[in-house]
Amino acid sequence: MARKRQGETAYGGPRALTPPGLFLIRMLIFLTLVGFLIAILHEQLIRAIMSNPGLNGLIIGVLAFGLLYSFRQVIRLYPEIRWVNAFRIADPGLTISHKPRLLLPMATMLRDRTGWYVVPEDPKMTLKKALEQNPPARPPRPEYPVR
Repeated sequence: MARKRQGETAYGGPRALTPPGLFLIRMLIFLTLVGFLIAILHEQLIRAIMSNPGLNGLIIGVLAFGLLYSFRQVIRLYPEIRWVNAFRIADPGLTISHKPRLLLPMATMLRDRTGWYVVPEDPKMTLKKALEQNPPARPPRPEYPVR
């Protein structure tokens, strides 16, 4: 019996990328648990924060900014995943309405789908040929008097 490759479905085709909804739910569950912990320990936390309100306020502000930024980054993945799934499913002749922002370099490379991007067969030989055509500059040898 043939083994199924990772990344393929039962019918043999490639799987579509899944949206990050599960990760958003996990993030919200974690923040809810932290909120419950803050609610339980709020008196001790207020006393601790008031011991140095400037520094602790800065720490809480950076924490809030980091939380908002991380949620924004995960939510920003939704259009990119939609583009990848539409690109994989679409026929080569079809155009996709929206362009990705994070995957724009990949989108330009795959735009024509002709696959002209070629990896050299031996990178060492390519580097050797490039060095033969453009040798590195060498400092002149000093001439010493012969005794």
